[in-house]
Amino acid sequence: MIDSNLVGKHSFLHYNDLINDPGFARIKDNNIPPDESTIRKVLDKAEVQNITELKEVMNSLLAKNNSI
Repeated sequence: MIDSNLVGKHSFLHYNDLINDPGFARIKDNNIPPDESTIRKVLDKAEVQNITELKEVMNSLLAKNNSI
């Protein structure tokens, strides 16, 4: 999710775009990101505190990315 947000994909529908992105695959050493259904399942099981922390991390990374 964080990787997806860093490249401007902010919707669950766009997370799967990273799977077919050759540049992303090269940067991530050909690791295949999870599909959006897996992300949804994980988030369904996450505690509210974990979601809040994830949002804080994503916002921090986006702010750093925007300042470059």
